[in-house]
Order: sequence, then C-alpha cells, then structure tokens
Amino acid sequence: MSFQAMAWAVKQDTKSPVSKLVLLMIANYADEQGQAYPSQEHLAKLCQCSRVSVNKHIKNLERSNFLSIIKTKNWHYGYNTYKLNMGIVNNINIA
Repeated sequence: MSFQAMAWAVKQDTKSPVSKLVLLMIANYADEQGQAYPSQEHLAKLCQCSRVSVNKHIKNLERSNFLSIIKTKNWHYGYNTYKLNMGIVNNINIA
C-alpha cells in the first residue's frame, strides 16, 4: 500500500460516493508508482456492490482522469492495471 496514493485519493472530489470508495480501494492496493491491479470481483466485495457497478465507476474515474487503465493479456486471461493519475489534482476543500 502506498500512503501517498491513499492520501491523494482521500482528497479527490469524484462527485459520487461509490466512485470515491472504488478509488480509495484501488489506492489501497497501489504501489509506490501508483499502479494497482485488484480484480473487479475483489473490488466489488470490498465495496459491497456488484462487479457491474464497480466497472461503471472505474470507467467514470477514467473519464474524469483520476486513473488510467492499462489492459494486459496473459495467454488466455486478461487483466487491468490501474494507474492513479496523482499528478492531476481534483481536491476537495477540507476545512
């Protein structure tokens, strides 16, 4: 877990509580370069929602430039690596 990734994710204004939760869970698995590869099934269990919902929120996070998706194919299986765009800040005003 990267403390920097979690600290960054907490400050982001995703406009949706579920998107924020998904972003936080991805950040929880991020390495020092801001990359993580938890499965959508695992994220769904952590967020207590469906895999379809997680997928929708990940796409929204990508569209809003909070993260980038790197698709990788390994023989017959594919997986996503999520790269947090920590250089781009969309802060919430925390008083």
